Amino acid sequence: MKKLISLSIVALAVRAQAAPLPWRVNFQGKLLANSGPQAGRPVNGNVNLVFNIYDAPSGGSLLWGPESQPG
Repeated sequence: MKKLISLSIVALAVRAQAAPLPWRVNFQGKLLANSGPQAGRPVNGNVNLVFNIYDAPSGGSLLWGPESQPG
């Protein structure tokens, strides 16, 4: 029993000292034209992207943003 308690305490201590999670979201995707003769094809050229994070897929409240990154 003492051995189990000691191992639990060590495990908790190691977990408490673990590095915090980074504040980053890795994401990959394709930017495709949605209209005109190029519809469905990759966008060619520079674009401005605006990122927002909401608490629901539709009709949610804004949690973070807008943050712009020139394309």
